[in-house]
Amino acid sequence: MQKKNSRGVASAALMLSGIGLAISVLFSFLLPDTVYEYMTTSAGILLILNWLIILASHIKKRKLIGAEEEHYRSASYPVTSYLGIALIAFTIAGSLLHTNQRVGFFISLGFVAAILGAYFLGSRVGKFKKVHKSEEEY
Repeated sequence: MQKKNSRGVASAALMLSGIGLAISVLFSFLLPDTVYEYMTTSAGILLILNWLIILASHIKKRKLIGAEEEHYRSASYPVTSYLGIALIAFTIAGSLLHTNQRVGFFISLGFVAAILGAYFLGSRVGKFKKVHKSEEEY
């Protein structure tokens, strides 16, 4: 995707963005009253999932390096992290109660599946570089 042509344009990334834009325009014609709600619900859920990943990473990091190695203190660790994860899960589950938001929920699950699939495919093929420390390096 990041490979550039002779003009310095990442044409594969530009093509993928153009296809995504074309698909969204097509859906806006096919579903003019609901596509905005589906897209905003899906984007909101994906945004909230970022915070869930941050909290889960915090719990894992603290277990790996231990609290005595920390340069900062986290109040009520790990209760606050687990409480945050529970509240995020409760919030996301709330989107299943509304029929229009339910579609956005399943769209966001599709995006998560696509992202995970691309990650695992890339890690198997060897295209992704290691960017994090192993447990021994902490």
